[in-house]
Amino acid sequence: MNHPDPNTVTLGLVLPPYDEPARLWTAAQAAEQQGFHSVWVTDSTLPGFPWLEGLSVLGGLAAVTDTIQLGTSIFVPARRNPVLLAHTLTTLDHLSGGRLLFGVGVGEEGLRPQEYAIAGVSMSQRGAITDEYLRLLQRLWTEPAVTHEGKFFQCEAITIEPKPLRHGKIPLWIGGKAEGSLRRAAALGDGWLPTLLSPADWGRLWGRLGEELHAAGRDAASLTGGVYTFAAIGATREAAQAVLAPSIEAIFHAPFETFAALCLFGTAADWLEQIGRYTDAGARHVNVLLYTQDLLGDVQLLGEEVVARLPPAAGRTGLPPATLPRPG
Repeated sequence: MNHPDPNTVTLGLVLPPYDEPARLWTAAQAAEQQGFHSVWVTDSTLPGFPWLEGLSVLGGLAAVTDTIQLGTSIFVPARRNPVLLAHTLTTLDHLSGGRLLFGVGVGEEGLRPQEYAIAGVSMSQRGAITDEYLRLLQRLWTEPAVTHEGKFFQCEAITIEPKPLRHGKIPLWIGGKAEGSLRRAAALGDGWLPTLLSPADWGRLWGRLGEELHAAGRDAASLTGGVYTFAAIGATREAAQAVLAPSIEAIFHAPFETFAALCLFGTAADWLEQIGRYTDAGARHVNVLLYTQDLLGDVQLLGEEVVARLPPAAGRTGLPPATLPRPG
């Protein structure tokens, strides 16, 4: 697979699922000022603890930022009505002036099955549902009226207006690392955004994705390779680990050492070294869910010590950013 220049990479900030809105707005504005490529939100419908609904948060972010791209990392469309989702996303695209990135996945096997039950869908069929819904979204964003007779959803003569600003296109970033996810990325994706992979494993799957792109008749350069990881920055590697490790162990019920090679933590120099390993493997974008005791301070530190020292980045998303002014 022919990779783009390995000396280009961008950094995206994944906001925590719950915080005071003012802190989220301030962090996003700081990320924009510090040169981050994008700000992203997470997705859960019934997490069992405080969690702001991600698409609603994106509406707020669109109002308080001007140029930074805004995305979902990672959204599960199988749990939503696809027609209502198409309208919500095109609305967000217009509110942001064409800055929306739609990161999607199928969710982890066995994780929060009640989120699928409440949506009336089978968790075991979430991959096939996702494929059908994504293709339907693309039709709703480009065709004047859509009639769809699918296995999982049907509609007749549905029109979604307005259409997305970028010629009926909202870039799709496909999450996941299973074979189905790789095929989905090759068929439909503008970017690939798997979670928690070592640089070596990321590179191996990137090569496998190249085979799928070739089989789909696509140019490898038409898809941006990214990675989504959990992260912390500190004055020392040990200080960053002290912030990150308790959360990782609570989430996965396993020792931090099991996941250390999959996370991004330490000093700014540690970050740059680890990002360089992903870049050498072919990655062009890194999303970080930042574990921190000072969100604004760490965003500013990352901007000054990491983003500013990254090689010049093309900022590719599979499509160029929209050059349209924000509404209002």
